[in-house]
Amino acid sequence: MQKQDLSAGRVRCQRLAISLFANLLLLMLFSCEIDHGLEPIRTRITGKVIFDKPPTGSNISEIRVVAAKTFPPVNLTTDIILSDKLDLQQDTLSNGTVETPFEIVAPSGIYPAVGVLWREAGQSWELTNILGLYTQGLDFSPIEITLDEENPVVDDIVINAITSFTKRTAFIEGTITTKGTWPADTDLLALAVFPIVPNPANSLDFIQLQAFDITIPIFRDTPFSFRTRVPADTYPFISVFWKGKSGGLLDIRAVGFYSCGSDSTLPGTITVPENTTISGIDITIDLDSLPSGVRYQLESELCTN
Repeated sequence: MQKQDLSAGRVRCQRLAISLFANLLLLMLFSCEIDHGLEPIRTRITGKVIFDKPPTGSNISEIRVVAAKTFPPVNLTTDIILSDKLDLQQDTLSNGTVETPFEIVAPSGIYPAVGVLWREAGQSWELTNILGLYTQGLDFSPIEITLDEENPVVDDIVINAITSFTKRTAFIEGTITTKGTWPADTDLLALAVFPIVPNPANSLDFIQLQAFDITIPIFRDTPFSFRTRVPADTYPFISVFWKGKSGGLLDIRAVGFYSCGSDSTLPGTITVPENTTISGIDITIDLDSLPSGVRYQLESELCTN
Protein backbone atom coordinates (compact mmCIF):
# COMPACT_ATOMS: atom_id res chain seq x y z
CA MET A 1 0.00 0.00 0.00
CA GLN A 2 2.82 2.38 0.80
CA LYS A 3 4.46 1.67 -2.55
CA GLN A 4 1.17 2.38 -4.30
CA ASP A 5 0.87 5.69 -2.45
CA LEU A 6 4.41 6.66 -3.42
CA SER A 7 3.75 5.70 -7.02
CA ALA A 8 0.54 7.69 -7.08
CA GLY A 9 2.38 10.64 -5.54
CA ARG A 10 5.01 10.54 -8.24
CA VAL A 11 2.31 10.47 -10.91
CA ARG A 12 0.61 13.46 -9.34
CA CYS A 13 3.91 15.34 -9.24
CA GLN A 14 4.61 14.50 -12.85
CA ARG A 15 1.12 15.64 -13.84
CA LEU A 16 1.57 18.85 -11.83
CA ALA A 17 4.95 19.50 -13.48
CA ILE A 18 3.48 18.87 -16.93
CA SER A 19 0.52 21.13 -16.11
CA LEU A 20 2.81 23.91 -14.87
CA PHE A 21 5.04 23.57 -17.95
CA ALA A 22 2.01 23.66 -20.25
CA ASN A 23 0.60 26.71 -18.50
CA LEU A 24 3.99 28.42 -18.67
CA LEU A 25 4.21 27.63 -22.39
CA LEU A 26 0.71 28.96 -22.99
CA LEU A 27 1.53 32.11 -21.03
CA MET A 28 4.63 32.65 -23.14
CA LEU A 29 2.69 32.14 -26.35
CA PHE A 30 -0.11 34.40 -25.14
CA SER A 31 2.30 37.15 -24.17
CA CYS A 32 3.67 37.14 -27.72
CA GLU A 33 0.19 37.89 -29.01
CA ILE A 34 -0.43 40.79 -26.66
CA ASP A 35 -0.40 44.22 -28.35
CA HIS A 36 1.97 46.24 -26.23
CA GLY A 37 1.10 49.39 -28.17
CA LEU A 38 3.13 51.40 -30.64
CA GLU A 39 6.76 52.02 -29.88
CA PRO A 40 7.63 55.67 -29.27
CA ILE A 41 8.73 57.58 -32.34
CA ARG A 42 12.46 58.14 -32.07
CA THR A 43 12.93 60.13 -35.26
CA ARG A 44 12.75 63.91 -34.98
CA ILE A 45 13.73 67.29 -36.40
CA THR A 46 15.18 69.91 -34.06
CA GLY A 47 16.66 73.37 -34.37
CA LYS A 48 15.78 76.99 -33.81
CA VAL A 49 13.71 79.77 -35.36
CA ILE A 50 15.21 83.24 -35.66
CA PHE A 51 12.58 86.00 -35.78
CA ASP A 52 13.78 89.29 -37.25
CA LYS A 53 11.68 91.10 -34.61
CA PRO A 54 9.84 90.00 -31.45
CA PRO A 55 6.66 88.18 -32.61
CA THR A 56 4.09 90.20 -30.69
CA GLY A 57 0.54 91.22 -31.46
CA SER A 58 -2.96 90.44 -30.22
CA ASN A 59 -3.77 88.80 -33.56
CA ILE A 60 -1.17 86.03 -33.04
CA SER A 61 -2.68 82.97 -31.39
CA GLU A 62 0.28 80.62 -31.83
CA ILE A 63 3.33 79.90 -33.97
CA ARG A 64 4.65 76.44 -34.76
CA VAL A 65 7.19 74.77 -37.01
CA VAL A 66 5.74 72.32 -39.53
CA ALA A 67 7.21 69.49 -41.57
CA ALA A 68 5.41 68.91 -44.86
CA LYS A 69 4.94 65.38 -46.19
CA THR A 70 4.21 66.83 -49.64
CA PHE A 71 5.10 70.19 -51.13
CA PRO A 72 3.18 72.26 -51.52
CA PRO A 73 0.90 70.66 -48.92
CA VAL A 74 -2.78 70.46 -49.81
CA ASN A 75 -4.46 69.20 -46.65
CA LEU A 76 -3.45 70.55 -43.23
CA THR A 77 -4.85 67.45 -41.53
CA THR A 78 -2.82 64.85 -43.43
CA ASP A 79 0.06 66.63 -45.17
CA ILE A 80 1.92 68.31 -42.30
CA ILE A 81 3.27 67.48 -38.83
CA LEU A 82 3.29 70.26 -36.23
CA SER A 83 5.75 71.01 -33.47
CA ASP A 84 4.58 72.15 -30.07
CA LYS A 85 3.79 75.85 -29.71
CA LEU A 86 6.90 77.96 -29.89
CA ASP A 87 7.84 79.86 -26.76
CA LEU A 88 7.42 83.47 -27.85
CA GLN A 89 8.54 84.89 -24.49
CA GLN A 90 12.20 84.80 -25.44
CA ASP A 91 14.66 87.60 -24.75
CA THR A 92 15.44 89.94 -27.61
CA LEU A 93 19.08 89.72 -28.66
CA SER A 94 21.31 92.75 -29.11
CA ASN A 95 20.70 92.78 -32.88
CA GLY A 96 16.92 92.89 -32.37
CA THR A 97 16.24 89.28 -33.27
CA VAL A 98 14.53 86.62 -31.17
CA GLU A 99 15.61 82.96 -31.15
CA THR A 100 13.48 80.07 -29.95
CA PRO A 101 14.13 76.30 -30.15
CA PHE A 102 11.74 73.78 -31.69
CA GLU A 103 11.33 70.02 -32.01
CA ILE A 104 9.14 68.01 -34.38
CA VAL A 105 8.61 64.34 -33.55
CA ALA A 106 7.96 62.73 -36.93
CA PRO A 107 7.94 59.19 -38.38
CA SER A 108 10.71 58.06 -40.71
CA GLY A 109 10.25 59.46 -44.19
CA ILE A 110 11.11 62.25 -46.60
CA TYR A 111 9.94 65.77 -45.78
CA PRO A 112 10.37 68.12 -48.76
CA ALA A 113 9.82 71.29 -46.72
CA VAL A 114 10.04 72.57 -43.14
CA GLY A 115 8.72 75.99 -42.27
CA VAL A 116 7.24 78.33 -39.68
CA LEU A 117 3.45 78.75 -39.64
CA TRP A 118 1.39 81.15 -37.56
CA ARG A 119 -2.30 81.05 -36.66
CA GLU A 120 -4.47 84.09 -36.22
CA ALA A 121 -6.53 84.38 -33.04
CA GLY A 122 -9.97 82.87 -33.55
CA GLN A 123 -9.03 81.40 -36.95
CA SER A 124 -7.96 77.97 -38.18
CA TRP A 125 -4.57 77.13 -39.64
CA GLU A 126 -3.92 78.45 -43.16
CA LEU A 127 -1.21 77.27 -45.53
CA THR A 128 -0.47 80.80 -46.70
CA ASN A 129 0.43 81.96 -43.16
CA ILE A 130 4.10 81.14 -43.70
CA LEU A 131 6.69 83.24 -41.88
CA GLY A 132 9.78 81.42 -43.16
CA LEU A 133 11.19 78.24 -44.70
CA TYR A 134 14.26 76.13 -44.08
CA THR A 135 16.33 77.08 -47.13
CA GLN A 136 19.91 77.44 -48.25
CA GLY A 137 20.85 81.07 -47.74
CA LEU A 138 18.66 83.39 -49.80
CA ASP A 139 17.38 80.57 -51.98
CA PHE A 140 13.57 80.30 -51.97
CA SER A 141 13.62 76.52 -52.49
CA PRO A 142 12.99 74.48 -49.32
CA ILE A 143 15.62 71.94 -48.26
CA GLU A 144 14.45 68.34 -48.20
CA ILE A 145 14.92 66.41 -44.93
CA THR A 146 15.12 62.62 -44.65
CA LEU A 147 14.58 60.71 -41.40
CA ASP A 148 15.56 57.02 -41.37
CA GLU A 149 17.42 54.44 -39.29
CA GLU A 150 20.80 55.85 -40.26
CA ASN A 151 19.72 59.44 -39.59
CA PRO A 152 16.96 59.31 -36.95
CA VAL A 153 17.58 62.89 -35.79
CA VAL A 154 18.20 65.95 -37.96
CA ASP A 155 19.30 68.79 -35.73
CA ASP A 156 20.80 72.25 -35.98
CA ILE A 157 18.03 73.34 -38.38
CA VAL A 158 17.88 77.15 -38.54
CA ILE A 159 14.82 78.90 -39.99
CA ASN A 160 14.65 82.66 -40.44
CA ALA A 161 11.15 84.06 -39.90
CA ILE A 162 9.75 87.43 -40.97
CA THR A 163 7.60 88.71 -38.12
CA SER A 164 5.94 91.44 -40.21
CA PHE A 165 4.13 88.74 -42.18
CA THR A 166 1.80 88.37 -39.17
CA LYS A 167 0.49 91.86 -39.97
CA ARG A 168 -1.20 90.64 -43.13
CA THR A 169 -4.88 91.26 -42.33
CA ALA A 170 -6.37 91.31 -45.84
CA PHE A 171 -6.58 88.96 -48.81
CA ILE A 172 -6.20 88.95 -52.56
CA GLU A 173 -7.62 86.13 -54.62
CA GLY A 174 -7.85 85.13 -58.23
CA THR A 175 -6.95 82.50 -60.80
CA ILE A 176 -3.58 81.53 -62.24
CA THR A 177 -3.73 80.15 -65.77
CA THR A 178 -0.80 78.46 -67.47
CA LYS A 179 0.25 78.52 -71.10
CA GLY A 180 3.36 77.07 -72.69
CA THR A 181 5.50 74.06 -71.78
CA TRP A 182 6.74 73.33 -68.28
CA PRO A 183 10.56 73.19 -68.12
CA ALA A 184 11.68 69.79 -66.84
CA ASP A 185 13.78 71.33 -64.05
CA THR A 186 10.93 73.43 -62.62
CA ASP A 187 11.42 73.74 -58.86
CA LEU A 188 8.67 76.09 -57.66
CA LEU A 189 6.30 78.94 -58.43
CA ALA A 190 5.77 81.84 -56.04
CA LEU A 191 3.19 84.61 -56.02
CA ALA A 192 4.89 87.84 -54.89
CA VAL A 193 3.29 91.17 -53.96
CA PHE A 194 5.30 94.41 -54.16
CA PRO A 195 4.75 98.06 -53.10
CA ILE A 196 6.82 99.12 -56.15
CA VAL A 197 7.34 97.88 -59.68
CA PRO A 198 10.72 96.17 -59.29
CA ASN A 199 13.35 96.81 -61.90
CA PRO A 200 14.74 93.46 -63.16
CA ALA A 201 18.16 95.09 -63.31
CA ASN A 202 18.09 95.96 -59.60
CA SER A 203 17.98 92.91 -57.34
CA LEU A 204 17.45 95.12 -54.26
CA ASP A 205 13.99 96.02 -55.57
CA PHE A 206 12.83 92.44 -55.11
CA ILE A 207 13.70 92.45 -51.41
CA GLN A 208 10.81 94.86 -50.83
CA LEU A 209 8.10 92.23 -51.34
CA GLN A 210 5.26 92.49 -48.81
CA ALA A 211 3.78 89.02 -49.20
CA PHE A 212 4.53 85.78 -50.99
CA ASP A 213 2.73 82.50 -51.57
CA ILE A 214 4.63 79.33 -52.51
CA THR A 215 1.63 76.99 -52.36
CA ILE A 216 1.06 77.30 -56.11
CA PRO A 217 1.30 73.81 -57.68
CA ILE A 218 3.78 73.15 -60.46
CA PHE A 219 3.32 71.02 -63.59
CA ARG A 220 -0.37 71.88 -63.57
CA ASP A 221 -2.09 72.84 -66.81
CA THR A 222 -5.56 73.58 -65.44
CA PRO A 223 -6.39 76.95 -63.78
CA PHE A 224 -5.52 77.26 -60.10
CA SER A 225 -7.46 79.44 -57.66
CA PHE A 226 -5.39 81.18 -54.99
CA ARG A 227 -6.19 83.20 -51.88
CA THR A 228 -3.21 84.98 -50.35
CA ARG A 229 -2.83 87.13 -47.24
CA VAL A 230 -1.39 90.63 -47.68
CA PRO A 231 -0.96 93.73 -45.51
CA ALA A 232 -3.42 96.54 -46.16
CA ASP A 233 -1.66 98.72 -48.74
CA THR A 234 -1.46 99.73 -52.39
CA TYR A 235 0.30 97.29 -54.72
CA PRO A 236 1.43 98.21 -58.23
CA PHE A 237 3.01 94.83 -58.97
CA ILE A 238 1.66 91.33 -58.30
CA SER A 239 3.61 88.65 -60.10
CA VAL A 240 4.26 84.92 -60.34
CA PHE A 241 7.91 83.93 -60.29
CA TRP A 242 9.48 80.70 -61.57
CA LYS A 243 12.61 78.98 -60.26
CA GLY A 244 14.46 75.99 -61.69
CA LYS A 245 16.26 73.33 -59.66
CA SER A 246 19.56 74.10 -61.31
CA GLY A 247 19.33 77.88 -60.86
CA GLY A 248 20.12 80.15 -57.97
CA LEU A 249 18.51 83.26 -56.57
CA LEU A 250 19.60 85.40 -59.52
CA ASP A 251 17.97 82.98 -61.96
CA ILE A 252 14.43 83.47 -60.67
CA ARG A 253 12.21 84.93 -63.41
CA ALA A 254 8.80 86.58 -63.55
CA VAL A 255 6.60 84.47 -65.81
CA GLY A 256 3.35 86.39 -65.33
CA PHE A 257 1.84 89.39 -63.57
CA TYR A 258 -1.48 91.07 -62.86
CA SER A 259 -1.81 93.47 -65.77
CA CYS A 260 -3.78 96.56 -66.69
CA GLY A 261 -6.90 95.71 -68.63
CA SER A 262 -6.07 98.14 -71.42
CA ASP A 263 -2.41 97.10 -71.82
CA SER A 264 -1.15 93.58 -71.14
CA THR A 265 2.43 94.85 -70.71
CA LEU A 266 1.51 97.36 -68.01
CA PRO A 267 1.20 96.12 -64.38
CA GLY A 268 -2.15 96.78 -62.74
CA THR A 269 -2.39 98.54 -59.38
CA ILE A 270 -4.75 97.53 -56.57
CA THR A 271 -5.47 99.03 -53.15
CA VAL A 272 -6.34 96.60 -50.37
CA PRO A 273 -8.08 98.05 -47.25
CA GLU A 274 -7.86 96.42 -43.82
CA ASN A 275 -9.84 93.19 -43.31
CA THR A 276 -11.07 92.97 -46.90
CA THR A 277 -10.67 90.61 -49.83
CA ILE A 278 -9.87 91.88 -53.32
CA SER A 279 -10.99 89.38 -55.95
CA GLY A 280 -10.33 89.08 -59.65
CA ILE A 281 -6.53 89.12 -59.46
CA ASP A 282 -6.20 86.85 -62.48
CA ILE A 283 -2.74 86.09 -63.86
CA THR A 284 -1.64 84.15 -66.93
CA ILE A 285 1.85 82.71 -66.69
CA ASP A 286 3.77 82.20 -69.92
CA LEU A 287 6.27 79.39 -69.49
CA ASP A 288 7.54 79.86 -73.04
CA SER A 289 8.89 83.26 -71.95
CA LEU A 290 11.71 81.46 -70.14
CA PRO A 291 14.63 81.66 -69.73
CA SER A 292 14.40 85.47 -69.80
CA GLY A 293 10.85 85.71 -68.39
CA VAL A 294 8.03 88.07 -69.28
CA ARG A 295 8.65 91.75 -69.99
CA TYR A 296 6.72 94.53 -68.30
CA GLN A 297 6.74 98.31 -68.33
CA LEU A 298 8.43 100.29 -65.60
CA GLU A 299 5.98 103.18 -65.39
CA SER A 300 5.73 105.73 -62.61
CA GLU A 301 2.02 106.32 -63.22
CA LEU A 302 0.47 102.90 -63.31
CA CYS A 303 -2.87 101.76 -64.58
CA THR A 304 -5.56 100.91 -62.04
CA ASN A 305 -8.16 98.38 -63.17
